[in-house]
Amino acid sequence: MERGKKVLDITIAGQAAPAGSKTADPVMRKGPLGPEPVLDQRGRPVVRQRHANKNTRPWMDRVAGEARVAWGRQPLLDGAVWIEILCLEPRPSSHYRTGKFSHLLKPGAPAYPHRTSTGDSDKLRRAVQDALSGVVWVDDKLVVSGGDAKDYGEHACCIIQVGLMVEQTAADRGLAEIPQINPVGQETLIAA
Repeated sequence: MERGKKVLDITIAGQAAPAGSKTADPVMRKGPLGPEPVLDQRGRPVVRQRHANKNTRPWMDRVAGEARVAWGRQPLLDGAVWIEILCLEPRPSSHYRTGKFSHLLKPGAPAYPHRTSTGDSDKLRRAVQDALSGVVWVDDKLVVSGGDAKDYGEHACCIIQVGLMVEQTAADRGLAEIPQINPVGQETLIAA
């Protein structure tokens, strides 16, 4: 897949939060004997889903808000797009030496985050993509290419780049089958 030009490049300050598991809460109302669940037309309780992680919704709201400012009044993207997401988190103090060398990393400090509580990189990506739906693009199903990564940085932040995919046909990419065309009037003769 050939990527086209970048149309959005923003950095969101703060610790990224994953969009993963959800929790369903019944919708309640006051009843004659106290709280009771609201029922749908089939008599089943109505539930409201929320993110299991309490930090997810505020993070998604921050991403959407800053993307809305950066995107401005441009029309929403409605074609194939790519996205690259890099979530940075500060190193724990245990990675650094002490005393007058406290600004230096210990030789055994990991090069990249591998034991963190920030969530899987794909769930961090899911939160960002969902937050950009209706702000930058029509729906995140338009994302056809991209990547996500976690790394260490001086401050917690998320760097988001969005671009358009180059319009190509299946033939452009060498995916179309070439039909076998027999010239008109020619027949294959089978010798007996």
